[in-house]
Amino acid sequence: MRFIIWLIVLSIGAVTTAWLMRYNTGHVVLFWNIHRIDLSLNMALILFVMCSGILFIILRLINELINLPLKAQAYRQRSKSLRASTDLAMSIDHLFAGRFSKAIKLAHFPVNFPETSNIALLIVAQAQHQLKNNVLRDEALEKIKEPQHLQAKLILQAQFLVDDRQPHGALQIIHQLQEKGARQFLVQSIAMRAHQISKNWLEMVRLANNLKKRNYLSPLLANARILEGLNQLLITKQFTSQDLMKQWQELSPLDRQNPALMRLFIKGFIHLKDLVNAKKIFDLGFAIKIFPELVLLIPSYSKIPGAIANDSILLVEKFLKQDLANPYLHFAMGELCYAQKLWGKAIASYDSVHTSPHIDPDLKAQSHFRLFSIYEEIENAQQSAVHQNALIQLLSHKIHVE
Repeated sequence: MRFIIWLIVLSIGAVTTAWLMRYNTGHVVLFWNIHRIDLSLNMALILFVMCSGILFIILRLINELINLPLKAQAYRQRSKSLRASTDLAMSIDHLFAGRFSKAIKLAHFPVNFPETSNIALLIVAQAQHQLKNNVLRDEALEKIKEPQHLQAKLILQAQFLVDDRQPHGALQIIHQLQEKGARQFLVQSIAMRAHQISKNWLEMVRLANNLKKRNYLSPLLANARILEGLNQLLITKQFTSQDLMKQWQELSPLDRQNPALMRLFIKGFIHLKDLVNAKKIFDLGFAIKIFPELVLLIPSYSKIPGAIANDSILLVEKFLKQDLANPYLHFAMGELCYAQKLWGKAIASYDSVHTSPHIDPDLKAQSHFRLFSIYEEIENAQQSAVHQNALIQLLSHKIHVE
């Protein structure tokens, strides 16, 4: 179609030019040395156009010849760029496929090409890390100088340090990243692992909870991290009531109904002898359900200075009216009465634990131990021996099963 249009335009131009030249009767006379050349004006115009065209073509050819080395260089550069891009793509494919040696080999050419060198060095560093070549890995990272790749370099360094069990170095890099505005979930995840290794449990719990809220960590994994952090925190005992309450308030409403989490927070407040905050969580939990995890903490709660044991006994009795067959309530009542040396009521409560259809073996063993202790206290050797034998049988069975 374009050819036809050009043909039509040229034809119209030729016809128009011929028509105009028909009325052009001028002459051109050229004198050169002793020669005289007579030309019609039309011929002079035609020769001028032809000479101009020939001169233009000659100048273009000269320009092409002059620029030929530059074009050859540009062609070679494009070829190298294409090869570097192809090798880089294949190197990335080998890296994700776990073929780390091939990834390093294919990244060799892109490393030497300026446009792809920094990305190729990141690939080499990751592959060398997987191959445990830490020296070569660090050398590759040190060669990355471009500002636009600095954040990726620092994140990789932090990951490598965490994998090498060097949490303090990783946290320093993360602090440097966060000062520059880096708030990616990946950075927070690395920080969580670093705090886990350095046993900074409060910060680990905070980060795990935050990543769970943002749907970066699955609820199962996040809960495992939070429970681990709280358990370790209770072991180390390096926390305050303010620390625990802050973590509790940062939990989602759904997590605040998790009995496992409530149990750990209550244990923490009981350890700190914080009646007020422990009672808040007790009230919240029992308003939802009579959780066994919380019931078993009532005796410990009643031992806090300022707590009234009789109030705890009345609370358990209230719950027993709602669920008389609950072995955990009977055990909690037994513990409360045992602490008050109310032997008769304690024996009745522990005996009720054994008659429950849904009894945990560990709870049964603990109740036998308490009954053994009570009968020893009141010097009833016969009943003491009965519960001692029952306890030995339970423990022997447990050891055999394990």
